[in-house]
Amino acid sequence: MTKAVIFDCFGVLVSTQISVFVDTYIPPAEARTAYQLEDTLNSGRIDYDTFVLKLSELSGKLTPAEVMQILDKHIPDESVFDLIRELKPKYKIGMLSNSGADSLDELIGTERRALFDDIVLSYDVGYIKPQLEIFRLAARRLHVAPAECVMVDDRERYCEAAKTAGLQAIHFTSAAQLRQELESLLTPRQKQ
Repeated sequence: MTKAVIFDCFGVLVSTQISVFVDTYIPPAEARTAYQLEDTLNSGRIDYDTFVLKLSELSGKLTPAEVMQILDKHIPDESVFDLIRELKPKYKIGMLSNSGADSLDELIGTERRALFDDIVLSYDVGYIKPQLEIFRLAARRLHVAPAECVMVDDRERYCEAAKTAGLQAIHFTSAAQLRQELESLLTPRQKQ
């Protein structure tokens, strides 16, 4: 029985620009390095300014200010937040995000932040997706078993890691797709 739904932040709750940035501005041979830098930021081993500077260097053409301007375009997906508001009376709601800092009030606002029963940010806990322990920690902090959680993430490899950690997972592509898959997953099947 599902008791909690855990949402990724970047790419699910708010739009993300890192994939677009890498595809547009980073030479293909350096794409892996760019994503490794993102992991280093999200694990708290470098700060955001260093991350931006290194991406600028990898691009070979953008200044740090230009990189920051491109990356800082995050827009909350109101359709997803509407769904969370519908789920909230029946399920615990968590957030699990690879993040280099806590800028959630700026990204989603205090009203939306208050919808979450718990928030796990990678830089703060010492684990990063796809490490299995971060998924188990998110479940534990919601006081439910991993099998009682559904993880919603836009990266398929993180969904696979969540499943390996014992959670159910939905690979997010749109709010409409998420709503349909959650309804199917959460609706009890009638015995025939």
